[in-house]
Amino acid sequence: MTRGLRLAKTLGLHDGGRALRDFATYLPTQLVPAVAGFLVIPVLARKLAPTELGVLAICQTLVTLGWTVVASWLAAAILRELPAHRVTGDLAGFGSGLRRALIGAFGAFVAFGIAVLSIGIVSSAVHDNEWLILAATAGLALQNISISIFAASLRPRAYAIVDSTARIGGAALGVWLVFRGHKVEGYLGGLASASLLLGTIGLFVGWPKGGIGAHVPIRPWLRYGVPASAAAVATWLLAFVDRYILALLKDTGHVGVYSVSSVIGDRGVAIPVFAFFTATGPLLVTTYEKHGRVAAERLMTSYTRIALIIAAPCIAFIWVSANDLVWILTGEYDYARHANIAPVIAIGSFIFALGSIAATGLVLQKKTRPLFYGAVAAVAVNVSLNFALI
Repeated sequence: MTRGLRLAKTLGLHDGGRALRDFATYLPTQLVPAVAGFLVIPVLARKLAPTELGVLAICQTLVTLGWTVVASWLAAAILRELPAHRVTGDLAGFGSGLRRALIGAFGAFVAFGIAVLSIGIVSSAVHDNEWLILAATAGLALQNISISIFAASLRPRAYAIVDSTARIGGAALGVWLVFRGHKVEGYLGGLASASLLLGTIGLFVGWPKGGIGAHVPIRPWLRYGVPASAAAVATWLLAFVDRYILALLKDTGHVGVYSVSSVIGDRGVAIPVFAFFTATGPLLVTTYEKHGRVAAERLMTSYTRIALIIAAPCIAFIWVSANDLVWILTGEYDYARHANIAPVIAIGSFIFALGSIAATGLVLQKKTRPLFYGAVAAVAVNVSLNFALI
């Protein structure tokens, strides 16, 4: 037995083989855009005043909310349903259900568009950018649907190409437009263009090939996906409502300063941990379908240990380097005065990741309503404490 195998057995990681191999593929798709993000932050922080950066943060979080409302339910359903259809050899039936589900996603997009236009009546930050917000929302929805198909099909290389190209290309184009003097509109336009193009191409390439299948009711998809989407919306509130409360009680300048340290803390932990979960999700579903609960539980135990080993050094690095990191990156404007936010956010991201581990059993058994109830309770506490402490 080699040293590596002995170490893996000692740590209880001997069941993590395929997940670790896929993690090695998925990590660059998360790490490279993260590095690009760390490069984008100083550029934007040097070119945009805190107020402008605050407006951008509000618009970007609205885009995230948009794709969550429009398509996160479908992405969740794909990750659960496609592996099951692959096991039974019914890819044509899956494609039939996917067509009808996309029509439902389009209806949700129309409803979100009406909501954004309504918000623009009372918010100048949204009004000035509402069409770019909607374009970026559509692009991000297409991008996440397509990469969900790749992830559920166990095609990590295709996932990596589409996701990395869209994210890095969008950021690069957005930064170039900012340098050309287009400010917030330029960066949003870059993100929207890249995600629309790559999302459309990815959906075309990733579409399961199996002819025209029999009618597949999407009601089971909705029963599973909609509660998962509602939980994702509640999670969005948990992650981003603080920015809106800051804008309400203070101003968008405070949002800009806060967002820089928050992004550094969150990405430093979330990028590697959720890259690992992207690799493990379809494997767990497939194992559960083929071999049952006991085999899935054994894998989950090993995966939890790996997640802990990944997260611990990330938090330690952010804890000791936050002040210097923010100061070096941002330069001219005084963003570093709230650098102590970063390690707090990093710990919060890690706790959120542990919650995702705990929810795996619910996902496997298609019981997603408890995810929603837990997220709503957390949002209530979060909003109350934000209002009290700000």
